[in-house]
Amino acid sequence: MSTEGYTPVFGTVFTGTLHGRWPDTGLWLCLLALSNKRGEIDCTPHYIASVTGLPVADVVACINRFLEPDPHSRTPAEQGRRLIPLNGERDWGWRIVNHEVYREKARLQAKSAREVASGQNASRMDDRRRPPETAESENGPPLTASDPLSNAYSDSNSEKNSDRERAARPPETAESERAVRAPTAKRLPETFALTPERQATARAEAVNPEREFARFCDHWRAASGSTARKHDWDAAWRNWCRKAKDMVPRPNGKGSFEERMAALKGET
Repeated sequence: MSTEGYTPVFGTVFTGTLHGRWPDTGLWLCLLALSNKRGEIDCTPHYIASVTGLPVADVVACINRFLEPDPHSRTPAEQGRRLIPLNGERDWGWRIVNHEVYREKARLQAKSAREVASGQNASRMDDRRRPPETAESENGPPLTASDPLSNAYSDSNSEKNSDRERAARPPETAESERAVRAPTAKRLPETFALTPERQATARAEAVNPEREFARFCDHWRAASGSTARKHDWDAAWRNWCRKAKDMVPRPNGKGSFEERMAALKGET
């Protein structure tokens, strides 16, 4: 199996529904480590048992529990299941349902830490480049009415001080930067479900909602490269339904929506 993956581990693994369940907690951490970058664990229970030191029967029992729905899960994808089979024709090989969600969460945390470190380094560099302050008598107003104005206290010096004040102003907050930053394109989320609104979109284009949604998900989850990332997956779903409409059989170019849907199902 591939060892190219990376799966972050968050403390919530110990505070969720696995809390106090052994060996489930230990095996789950091992499965996270064994998964590849797509969250796939493409190995047999016997191999997992040899790696973890657990009996094969315990490994199989834990995995069966991970395959079951969990109504108390923090995420609703796949009814709270932790694993789903990679291939329905064999009894081994699974995919971690929430792998992409937590990997993206770790990426954003690492990015935020880099931005903070970069800002601190920039602040240190500014401190090093800032010229030393001159004596108060050179830059300040006359101490008494009889003292003449210093040559250093001039319009040009005042402009320099204004420039320093502007440079010392804090940068925009992270919230304001995120407000103007373009949204990041992402792969199809695991939580993307056939909601009533998406069903209505399909019916409006006279296509079978369930069938097209299954094709839509299979297509984009199997796709790779930049085309598999979208800024707006609902817009992609609407466009998919429009294109699918052209493929719906229309007997003699006519027929109601119900007739065309029946033709799709082979009922006519």
